[in-house]
Amino acid sequence: MEKLNLVIEELIGALGKAKVKTEDFQLIPYSRDWSPRDASDTQMPQIAVRPSSTEEVSQVITIASKYLCPVTTIGGLTGIP
Repeated sequence: MEKLNLVIEELIGALGKAKVKTEDFQLIPYSRDWSPRDASDTQMPQIAVRPSSTEEVSQVITIASKYLCPVTTIGGLTGIP
């Protein structure tokens, strides 16, 4: 099985399907912030997760580490430092 599918399965097992986003329409909001820029200046993530506790964040990081997957965190997506 492809590594990405294994990661997705483990994340769903740890967090539940509702907190693991994998469809394009679910991922588009995570591809950019609200800063003014050209629409082509985006990077679509392969997975987005919405952990709701410190324990769930720890589970996500543990799974990502196991498969050597990079993790990018986000805040409010405003682009304001």
